Amino acid sequence: MPEFDPTAPLSFAHPDPDRPAKEAALRAMPEDAFRALYAITRATATRMKAAGDMEALYGLTRGMKTLQRIGGERGIILKATRIGFLKGAGIEVPGDFDQMGQAEIVKTFEDGN
Repeated sequence: MPEFDPTAPLSFAHPDPDRPAKEAALRAMPEDAFRALYAITRATATRMKAAGDMEALYGLTRGMKTLQRIGGERGIILKATRIGFLKGAGIEVPGDFDQMGQAEIVKTFEDGN
């Protein structure tokens, strides 16, 4: 198995022959380390996007999606904020904004609408 560093951003090449071993290591990680790895990867992806390094961003995005998928398998919900444009505009956004929106959607469909 190749060396897996849980303190470095997770990035996958395409194709990545080490992917199965990396995914096995992710499944075995403690939850707090798993969440920290997601935060590290997301922060690095944000910097690469700002720098215009799309090739690096591609691998990091694959890493984040893998973390989200494996987190879902493990029952770990990773907060993926999609409302950054609101915060950037200086609009006050509650921390549970995404969950509130999901709850309203669920209510709508449960009511038969």
